[in-house]
Amino acid sequence: MDLDMERCIRNFKILGVQHIDQYLGQYGQAGIFLQFEQGEISAVEFRQKVRALCLDGVTDDQIDAAWCSFLLDIPQNKLELLIQLRRKYRLYLLSNTNPIHIGYCEKEIFGPHHQTIHESGQKRFELLEKRRRHRS
Repeated sequence: MDLDMERCIRNFKILGVQHIDQYLGQYGQAGIFLQFEQGEISAVEFRQKVRALCLDGVTDDQIDAAWCSFLLDIPQNKLELLIQLRRKYRLYLLSNTNPIHIGYCEKEIFGPHHQTIHESGQKRFELLEKRRRHRS
């Protein structure tokens, strides 16, 4: 997945987070952002702690939008490679993501051409060839 952390940082600055670069950088997170990524705090707790750094009146949706703004898209060539590999191998896509990003990806990036499935108690995303055909 392509990422744009600078865009995310700009969006948090717009929300009033003065020293966002203390929490976010090209190579990792710190503080509440790291706690959230590591599952140490819930999405509700994350939003509350971020809101305390923001201008008055910032909503959950604004915080989620700023946080998800560094997620761009999955390049078509990478999707096609996964589809090809899937024909011969059983694939599992693993990520160190968090609940806000998962919800965003399922809705905005994967869309109707991906479906979340549960198999043997593990969550994974199954890439469908339909997306490849749809973009062709």
